[in-house]
Amino acid sequence: MKITLELIRDHIQEYEGIISCSSGDWFRGWYQAAIYSPKSEYEEEFLLFGYGEEFPDLTEGRGLVCVGKPSGQILSQNDVLYFPKADSLGEVYLAIQRVFLKFGKWEGRIQEEFQKNPSLENMFQLTSDLLENSMFIHDENFYLLTSVNEMPGQMKWEYDSVQGAYVLPLDILNDFKVNQDYLDTMTTVGPSMFPSDTFGYRILYQNLWHNGQYRGRICVNELKRTIYPSDYYLLDVFSQMVLESFQLGEIAGYKQNFSLSKFLVRLIENEAIDTKTLNGVLMQYGWTAKDEYFCACLFPEERDIHTNSVQYFCTRISDELPYTCAFIYENAIVILVNSTLSDLTIPNFRNEIGVMQRESLMKAGISSVCSDLSQFYYMYRQAICALETGRKKQEAFWSYCFDDYQMDYILRNALQEFPAEMLCCKEIFWLREYDVDHISELSKTLKIYLENDRNLARTAEILDIHRSTLLYRIGRIKDITRLDMEESKVRFRLWLSYYLLAESGGQL
Repeated sequence: MKITLELIRDHIQEYEGIISCSSGDWFRGWYQAAIYSPKSEYEEEFLLFGYGEEFPDLTEGRGLVCVGKPSGQILSQNDVLYFPKADSLGEVYLAIQRVFLKFGKWEGRIQEEFQKNPSLENMFQLTSDLLENSMFIHDENFYLLTSVNEMPGQMKWEYDSVQGAYVLPLDILNDFKVNQDYLDTMTTVGPSMFPSDTFGYRILYQNLWHNGQYRGRICVNELKRTIYPSDYYLLDVFSQMVLESFQLGEIAGYKQNFSLSKFLVRLIENEAIDTKTLNGVLMQYGWTAKDEYFCACLFPEERDIHTNSVQYFCTRISDELPYTCAFIYENAIVILVNSTLSDLTIPNFRNEIGVMQRESLMKAGISSVCSDLSQFYYMYRQAICALETGRKKQEAFWSYCFDDYQMDYILRNALQEFPAEMLCCKEIFWLREYDVDHISELSKTLKIYLENDRNLARTAEILDIHRSTLLYRIGRIKDITRLDMEESKVRFRLWLSYYLLAESGGQL
């Protein structure tokens, strides 16, 4: 590995080195150090070492380590580490060589472990010994992959008995959602420092990105010794090793399992999937296309998306609710429930996810039950429409089922193309005109009469009138409208007219 000036300075502290970096590249490194001689030529990967006054002012763009302070021109034109109080050139050079040897040996041992026994724990233990602090790594679902050199006072993980692994406690994850410092960490590239305000100690961390996707995070807890500036570089080098091991699929337990979700996404995007392929996918789960299913869509807040807790909820749902598949699609959590195998009815499902919804302030839309998974696109759309329609009528609800808002959805779509007056029975307006002219309530009477399935006693009770008065009003309604109330289609059209008027804000 390349050795930076910061690594040399931080690991030869007895000489109190000072760095002057003209290139601005704090991660610039060199493969070996050579004692400077004015008669020799050196490749750029050589770090040149000598007395400060030995280097000519024409030296430019090099990496230098000096005993004694060099000239101002040398400092302004090169990346320089100098030891103003050091006396012995030989002792300092030996110390530099020990730094190169120490970190070259560390890199070699990591590679050796990786080749013979690919284990995250071994890789982290070797690195933790070097950094002298506790370290851990978690994946994008906030599941702990390994933790080494644990120390008193550091954050505790919660055991998930279903997954058989440790996971970030939900209360901490919820705190992260409102912690701006943490939200800012979700987009960083390269090593960064998390302040001590949250846990009482600083954390040096690096996000793991692969093809633009967040894959997890490596953290170094500042509990034993102060984190050196060079630890940033070491963490960056180590993170690349870890990413390489993930990409090669060598780390046990980190291989991506075959996922039903990618086929469901294809169905959502209305891509044709032949029956044989779909059945082949479902067989791996013990499902069939003709099982009964329903779809739910949960919509997290923006802060959940930024903290990556959406993926955490997907994993939690799949773990806690058997025979479900939860995944992210367009910043929503989409859940497919196999109600045949899970025995989960829609009411039971709403109860199961209710606590999680309230904790995370997520509303949900739920489709009707369907026994043909090839229709998943429509199930997904039903869940979306249920939420959109339901929130307009009952904003305080946490979840909305399409079965409860089916008529509302149909009528709202009709009203988008036509005004209510163009869809309603004209006889309704005759009654309204009669009521205005005669100060009566025939229109209201007909509405309540229809809503109560023409039950005379119930209608009279609601209107607070005598039965004979109600019979008189019904007679007048028949005379004015000239409609046969015994016809079911007539009654339905009248009821639909009242509903359309109410939805459009029309007055009865």
